[in-house]
Amino acid sequence: MANLAEMAGQVTVTIKAESESGFDKSKLDNLVLEPLREADLIQ
Repeated sequence: MANLAEMAGQVTVTIKAESESGFDKSKLDNLVLEPLREADLIQ
């Protein structure tokens, strides 16, 4: 994705996830959001 964003200038991706029991905020941040931030894919 980072390579595509670099070539295109901007990439938009939409992901939807649902869980009946909800998501653990800490796990969501550490396992999903933080790696995306580190890869400069989200702010």
